[in-house]
Amino acid sequence: AVARGVADLVLRGDVGGSARAGAVVAGLAATVAGFALGLLGAFRTPRPAEPVDTPARPTGDGAKPTEAPPSTATTPPRARTPNRFTAAWLTHRVLFENAGLLAMGTGTSAALGFVYWWLAARTFPPAAIGYAAAAISLMNFIGHLGEVGFGALLLGENGRGRDRRAPLISTGLTIAFAASAMFGLAYLGVATLLPIGLGGLGLAFGSAVFVLGCAFTGFTLVLDQALVGLLRSRLQVSRNVSFAVSKLVFLAAAPLWIGMASSLETGILSTWIAGQIVSILLLAATARRSLPDVVARPDFAVVRPRFAEVLGHHGLNLASLAPGLLLPFVVTISIAATTNAAFYAAWTLVNVAYLVPAALATVVYAVGSKNPGELSAKLRASLGTSAGFAVIVAVICIFAGDFVLSMFTPLYAVIAGRSFALLGLSVLPIALKYHYVSIQRIRGRMTTAGLLVAVGAGLELGGAIIGGRRGDLQGLTIGWLAGLAIEVALILPVIVDALRGEPFMVGGADFSEPSALQIARATLTPSSEDGR
Repeated sequence: AVARGVADLVLRGDVGGSARAGAVVAGLAATVAGFALGLLGAFRTPRPAEPVDTPARPTGDGAKPTEAPPSTATTPPRARTPNRFTAAWLTHRVLFENAGLLAMGTGTSAALGFVYWWLAARTFPPAAIGYAAAAISLMNFIGHLGEVGFGALLLGENGRGRDRRAPLISTGLTIAFAASAMFGLAYLGVATLLPIGLGGLGLAFGSAVFVLGCAFTGFTLVLDQALVGLLRSRLQVSRNVSFAVSKLVFLAAAPLWIGMASSLETGILSTWIAGQIVSILLLAATARRSLPDVVARPDFAVVRPRFAEVLGHHGLNLASLAPGLLLPFVVTISIAATTNAAFYAAWTLVNVAYLVPAALATVVYAVGSKNPGELSAKLRASLGTSAGFAVIVAVICIFAGDFVLSMFTPLYAVIAGRSFALLGLSVLPIALKYHYVSIQRIRGRMTTAGLLVAVGAGLELGGAIIGGRRGDLQGLTIGWLAGLAIEVALILPVIVDALRGEPFMVGGADFSEPSALQIARATLTPSSEDGR
């Protein structure tokens, strides 16, 4: 990007080319700086305690105290008062470390995903890519449908009790795999009656691959959330990176085996499924000692007392994620598979940006579910980081969007360039929606949140369908953004209340944000245990 921008400026006097290159450099520099700060915090080791002089102690009744040998240690220097940045880092270290690990892992996966779709654009025709991309989006939606809320349940439940944790995780994995496969079969049955087929995926082999992909997608969704809830984000990151590498290797070797697939779109989808299987096997082989909380015999009786909570998480998950997962499918059905090939490239890049606020909101929920009184402080830090990142993404999409899409193929920039610029404006609204969901989960108001977000999902998809009725991708994007804006207006009061630290109840306990006066009283009040 930099070399091309400089060449445009020097040889042709194209100022816009250099501006686009500068935007790319600024975005990459900010991202690298954030990852570097996360690494420094994650791998920094505390300094050992300074030795102190040992006071004189008596040797017995009436005996003179035995003086300790003189210490050669020097008086430690007076600690400096940390600045605002250091104080914020120390206060929210758990939040930023785990979110930083998730962001670094997703950043690596995103880079490999970019290479994956770049290679696909140069190997397969746009129509096959469009059908495969729509199938992958639908597969992800069915996987979320089939995990029935276990991912979010395990994310908050793991920190509360360890006695039943392993059976609960194993049960969630089993149910997610089976339910996702059943929903995949249900879609294939509906697709035979309605004009919502996806090219060659309707054939026997393609249908089998699709159902298997739905099952493993639901399985890995629960597995990843369980690992994050256990605060073992490194394992989650390693699995996702191995998945990205594996599917890229299978795609690069496609010319050797693609003839065995029933269609080109089935061949693309097969690389996705094979990568999922390889990543699970690698995780099981390399992390046996680190997964005692996951490996256990499923116990379905554990789920019964939590069934209502599981359904609450499930409805909220679907309502929150449905628009993003179904939008490429809507583009394929409403406009054309070739158009979806270009849109999916832009949509994938924007969804990479969504991963940063998603990681922050996920860790806010994991930390806030254990200490609800800290929700306001964690939320301010998370939303501030998300807002700054949203500005960077918007600048890149507006000024460098055509250039980025042309790296896949010049046709993508022609089809989806303007839509990509508009999609860059959606990072902050999406961040607000993610954090709203985390707030309501912590407060135990999943039914209310699910209904409100479901209305928002209908507004988003309805706006996209209405906007795309004339076969215009830009109109579809504008319609989706309009629905998203209305949804944010509906959920914003709850976010403002949480930022102010408004009191709320969880299980009969008041988890309002403690005031400075309350903290001072708690600090100065003598403890009854020491008798003072």
